Amino acid sequence: MRQTFLKRHFIGCCFLTAVMFGNFFASAQSKPEDAASSHSQNAVRLFAAQQELETRREIFEQVWRTINDNYYDVKFNGTDWRAVRLRFRPLIEKAANDAEFYAILDQMAGELNDSHTRVYSAAQRDTARRQSANAGIVIGEIQSLPVVLKVAPDSDAERQGIRPGMIVRSVNNQAIGDAIAEARKSIGASSSPRAAQMRVFSRILAGESDSPLILNLSDSVGGKGRRFHLRRGSAPAAASVEWRLLSANIAYLKFPRFTEELEKEIETRLAEFKDTAALILDLRDNRGGDGEVGLRFAAHFFRQEITVARLITRNNLPPAPDVPMTLKTGGSLARTYEKPVVVLINEGTASTAELIANAFQEQKRAPIFGGQSCGCVLGILAPRPLIGGELTLSDFGFITAKNKKLEGSGVLPDRIVPPQIKDLRENRDETLRQAEKYLAKHISKRFEK
Repeated sequence: MRQTFLKRHFIGCCFLTAVMFGNFFASAQSKPEDAASSHSQNAVRLFAAQQELETRREIFEQVWRTINDNYYDVKFNGTDWRAVRLRFRPLIEKAANDAEFYAILDQMAGELNDSHTRVYSAAQRDTARRQSANAGIVIGEIQSLPVVLKVAPDSDAERQGIRPGMIVRSVNNQAIGDAIAEARKSIGASSSPRAAQMRVFSRILAGESDSPLILNLSDSVGGKGRRFHLRRGSAPAAASVEWRLLSANIAYLKFPRFTEELEKEIETRLAEFKDTAALILDLRDNRGGDGEVGLRFAAHFFRQEITVARLITRNNLPPAPDVPMTLKTGGSLARTYEKPVVVLINEGTASTAELIANAFQEQKRAPIFGGQSCGCVLGILAPRPLIGGELTLSDFGFITAKNKKLEGSGVLPDRIVPPQIKDLRENRDETLRQAEKYLAKHISKRFEK
């Protein structure tokens, strides 16, 4: 790894200090060639530091110019991008090391309020690959309190007695308020407050795989705290596809992402559901995934072909030869599921899952229950390489069939069901309960007719 400017500068200072004071009393005996050698080494260090600064300036200009020339939105999400350059360029002169330098670049990219456009150093990428936030729990904020949202079945967290709804007091001996503030500062801005909050809590739990995670939790705000010792990466993998039959012959289907690996099983389940009375499609915490898989899935629910979204690009041209400017689905009568449907979403519903949920809503094919989605709906073709890092850049955005931009705003449910700590503690899924009740009533009315 290259030495940073500050480290080189510090070594040079130490060397000069030793010459000035360690050899003070022997100065009369010092040889001219020793002084010449000292000056020569110092000159080499200064030259290397200047070269590193020039390289950083070059990387800074590369990042700013790449975004300036290629970002999908010519208005840069309302940001004065030229003013951003003038404000951030002086800061790189003060960066003490590579970590600070890349943090400044990422903060600059964060001015776009876009969770997809980010700058990463090579070290950050390597660290991210080794890190895991999976210790068998998920934490978040409900009713303005940091709480445990989920506990993985058959995990060490469950065996130790951690339950949803418990209040988080500290993480690794750091007060949760301080941990939140520190994480929020490090991640910067994002596509929406919901996206930023999820990143904050994920960052708090993240760490090297198999590293310890110490939690102090309590059953209530003023309750006595208990310490739990977990290890990251120790929890079993979550089920890929969840499906079951509920009351009144209502089918339930949930999966974490749209992927080719899961597509066949999803198709199988939908075929098995053809004789059910209704379907609850649970897209909560579905992070998106493959857009083509998402469109093929949605085709099961629309008899006529519909427009899901149109792409927004810098030059109004396709971002790649194989990427259409208009995303369509439906029109295959042979495999259409025509029974009533309710779609569930929350702040963890992102990207492709948001586009699909919005299509159900705009086409009045299904009502949406739950909470406002992430608002993280942009497209990236491939990371751009940098000297010692990479830039991920939003190459295109989306506008829905009814000219709505989901990036930042997300999908707003037809029926908002605010999460409650009490429901978590009692293991009650109120959103699912209301969706099931709605469909049961709908089915009953159909039979009456």
